[in-house]
Amino acid sequence: MARVNVKGKRSASSTKCEIEIDKWDEAAGRAKGTTTEAKKINNALDKFKYELTHTYQQLNQRGAPISPKRIKDKSLGLERDKFTIIHYGKIYNENKKKLVPHQLTAKTYSRYELVISRLETFIKLTYGVDDLPIYQMTPELIADFDTYLRKTYPVGHNYTLKCMQRLKAIFKYVKNQYDRGSNVNFPDPFIEYQFRYEETDRTILTEEELITVYNKTFKSKRLGQVRDVFIFSCFTGLAYAETSNLKKEHFQTTADGKTWIIIRRGKTNAQAKILLMDIPAQILRKYEGKLINGKLLPINSNDKMNEYIAEIIALCDIDKDITYHCARHTFATTVCMITTYPYPVYKDH
Repeated sequence: MARVNVKGKRSASSTKCEIEIDKWDEAAGRAKGTTTEAKKINNALDKFKYELTHTYQQLNQRGAPISPKRIKDKSLGLERDKFTIIHYGKIYNENKKKLVPHQLTAKTYSRYELVISRLETFIKLTYGVDDLPIYQMTPELIADFDTYLRKTYPVGHNYTLKCMQRLKAIFKYVKNQYDRGSNVNFPDPFIEYQFRYEETDRTILTEEELITVYNKTFKSKRLGQVRDVFIFSCFTGLAYAETSNLKKEHFQTTADGKTWIIIRRGKTNAQAKILLMDIPAQILRKYEGKLINGKLLPINSNDKMNEYIAEIIALCDIDKDITYHCARHTFATTVCMITTYPYPVYKDH
């Protein structure tokens, strides 16, 4: 235990160090001997004492109010301002939320929220507390959290790295906030973490598979509509966010009579200029004037679209794990390679 005394007032706290009684020199307040264990504990105690003394000197030089509790809390990163991982992580996310939808998509923002939510659950399960001071964010904690993500949730290697990448950005923000008021530098807990992504094969539809989906007749009107929207994205390369927000003002006809879709991508805010080919134009005409709220296509939530697309792919006897985002990759690798289009006039299924 450590005790801080200031003008007759006291405050005690645990140093988080433990040792067997017969190896402890009570009078000296040190571990006995020169073993590796003794050196490790004595070094930790020296560092703990230094932080307390350094904090006292900082407060004294600034003429700030000094109390044993303030010295203890400030030296450990637990002062009133709560320089803790979860608390400041949520503040970081609130700042991120202000960027939606102009600089950040709602989906990207939700991923930062998810990281903090899962880290909070991990801390509760592992340490039995709601939050941890920033100084306790160590390489060991990072490694344990990585393992927790992989074992607890059905996520792959690259997904886990993306979560850790967002956590690193959050840590950097919290650390910068703490450093401003304390001049204490914590080592980077990610210094040993390897951000090595695995190469993945993008799942796409081949030209033959695309024709099969295109020509498939469905008994369900719902599946037919989802297929139409999916095919539209396959022939425009638009992701779910752009297709969902597509409006008449995004279309421009040039002097040569060609119609272009001009829209900013939700992910990068970069302008996309896409020639409107016959097939997506036919799909737009099919739903013209039939939808409410100015919608051009009957699009559902992303989760629902993925659910229905999986059903469509199964009915087409295609053995692939296809999601809505695969339409964008199909456009880039299949549609853009087609020089002639063997597709019939789009039928009103």
